[in-house]
Formats: sequence, C-alpha cells, structure tokens
Amino acid sequence: LGALARHGGAGVFLIAFGWLSGLGLAKLYKIVPFLTWLECYGPVLGKAPTPRVQDLVAEQHARKWFGLYFIAAWAATVALFLDSAWAFRVAAAMLLVGTAGIVGFCFTVLALPLRLAFGAAALANRREEPLTADQGKVPR
Repeated sequence: LGALARHGGAGVFLIAFGWLSGLGLAKLYKIVPFLTWLECYGPVLGKAPTPRVQDLVAEQHARKWFGLYFIAAWAATVALFLDSAWAFRVAAAMLLVGTAGIVGFCFTVLALPLRLAFGAAALANRREEPLTADQGKVPR
C-alpha cells in the first residue's frame, strides 16, 4: 500500500493527461475542421466542387504537436514516478508547448471563413479580366 500511495499520483496524471486530455485534444482536432468545413462549404455542397475535410488540415504538422504532447505526458509521468521535480517541470512545459501547438492549429482552421470572406471581397473589388490558359487551371 505504501508504494501505491507514493506513486499513485503518477498513474492519475497519466490517466488525466495521457488519456483524457489527449482524447479531448484529438477530438478537437477532428471536430474543428469539420465544423469549419460545414460552415464554409455546406451551402454550396452539391452545387460546386468542394474540398474534403482532410484538405483543411495539415496532418504531418499536427502529428508533430501530438507527438510532443504525448511524449511529454509520458515524461511527466516518469518524472512523478521518480520524484524528480525539475524533470516534471520540463515535461509540463513541453505539455504546454504541445497543447499550444494543437490549439494554434485549430485557430488557423477557424480562420478559414474569415480568409474566405476577405478573399471573396477582394475578388469582388477586382476588375474582371479574361483568364489566360494557364490561369484557368486548378492546381492539384
């Protein structure tokens, strides 16, 4: 019972930050782009070509932030298990940076409607000129 009482905090931390908070961040990563896509492209769905939801996210970029977050959660758990305060502080700072990166990614996706609105306004104010053959092609 003594070891469980002494190291129980490490297990609770791993469950709270490694599983529950990680699950919440992962769901946020999936829900925010979908809701943004629905707001931006839902009205024209079936009437015009629309991108996929996956096209709104940079998965390789987000994977790095999630990797940092989960490595930091494990490092903080090990630091708690070993009773190392300085290692826990470093791991907690890494958790903060990873979380900030994921939330920052969500804000960039949330800014899409604003970028589309400014882009539409810029196109409306631009004078119409005929497109050349190269300008009419959509990059893939």
